[in-house]
Amino acid sequence: MKVTFATDSDYEYIRDRDLHIAERLILSKIKGSEIYILRNQDERNIGWLRYTKTQDA
Repeated sequence: MKVTFATDSDYEYIRDRDLHIAERLILSKIKGSEIYILRNQDERNIGWLRYTKTQDA
């Protein structure tokens, strides 16, 4: 398993699965390195982790 920061190419994957974030915020979270993507040995996405800064809440 490999953990990397999400990139613009992960936008649709996150949008389709993360129901707890407004779609308009996804790109800014990606640009701010606030979303990690988990990939398997075949480089396929198998999950994500998003964290929120206190001031976002």
